[in-house]
Amino acid sequence: MTRSLTFSVSHASVALTCLLAVSGCVSNNLPSGASSAGGNLAVGGTSAVSAGGIVSTGGVSQSGFGGASPSSTGETSASGGTSTLSSTAATKTTGGSTTIISTGGAPSNTTGGKAATGGASSTVPTGLPSSCSGVACNAATTVNPQLTSYGALGNVTMYTTSASNGGACLYGVTQVMYFAAINVNLSPGDALGQWQGGSICGQCMEVTTLTTQGTQSVVLRIMDKCPDGYCGIDLGGSAPAAVMPDGMGRYEGAWRAVSCAGHPEVFDGDPSIYVKDGASSGWSVIQIRNPMTAVAGIDYTNHSNPSQSGTLVTTSPSIENFFSVPIELLQANAKFDFTVRYVDGTNGTVSLTSDQLGTAAATYAMNQ
Repeated sequence: MTRSLTFSVSHASVALTCLLAVSGCVSNNLPSGASSAGGNLAVGGTSAVSAGGIVSTGGVSQSGFGGASPSSTGETSASGGTSTLSSTAATKTTGGSTTIISTGGAPSNTTGGKAATGGASSTVPTGLPSSCSGVACNAATTVNPQLTSYGALGNVTMYTTSASNGGACLYGVTQVMYFAAINVNLSPGDALGQWQGGSICGQCMEVTTLTTQGTQSVVLRIMDKCPDGYCGIDLGGSAPAAVMPDGMGRYEGAWRAVSCAGHPEVFDGDPSIYVKDGASSGWSVIQIRNPMTAVAGIDYTNHSNPSQSGTLVTTSPSIENFFSVPIELLQANAKFDFTVRYVDGTNGTVSLTSDQLGTAAATYAMNQ
């Protein structure tokens, strides 16, 4: 399927195609499960990002910030440096290992802070040239995304100016206007990109572009995937205008994982657990909506019987960005305490009954 967008470019001979011909590539504005088409981007070092090295059971890594996911052995390793998120206040590189900090840690609420509507960046991200190298800043050469100690380098493109609506993270219709689709591949078809089965869903990224006005940056949330060739990070909503002052197109850029705390523009509600439509007392899957970062895992304990405890397993690849609720929880007629572990080491909590876990399309706010 080909969806081609023609952009205003200062050089008349340059024809830009944001969306490439790739089977199954559709807009973020299409039904749930759809993926964005176009753009190229790479995020953060060969990232094995998880809280304390924790990955999900069931063979699906909850790292998702770069490169191939390590296996679900409880360890995180990757060639070319290991990238780890924490909630400390500095970025430190030592001997090839990079610690990428979050901006602001866990917030007291989800609406505070100043909206990031884009603007000049005071520093140039590591690995990003000091000036545009293509015919024009919005006509950058197509490149495969590259994971770095900073985060990632590659093409920054756009695919919609509407709110996120039906992206591959399966958040459904939202009012979020600062969002993006992330790369699935580093090289065509290798599945080694940052998407990793949707484990990066909900993560906020600081995206920086090279422009004639210097570097421009914006914070946005990952809500979709981009499987196209040369796709780095593909922006949606109001985000493109914030970092593309030379006109919509393909820019050289970099991006890195940051906390969503203090960025109300990436939320359309409180952090919460959503029970998928179709759930019942015999089957249920849940996801975290409006998270503070990507989710590392979800643990549960029977409120009255602590010996009944465990960790939910992801449903990827059959249903990306959801976790399966065991049948014994649905039929226990009990209350369960849930702890949602974010990749920066912070947590969210909520207590739900068996009946609530089986209530289709229900949403339950979490304590942060």
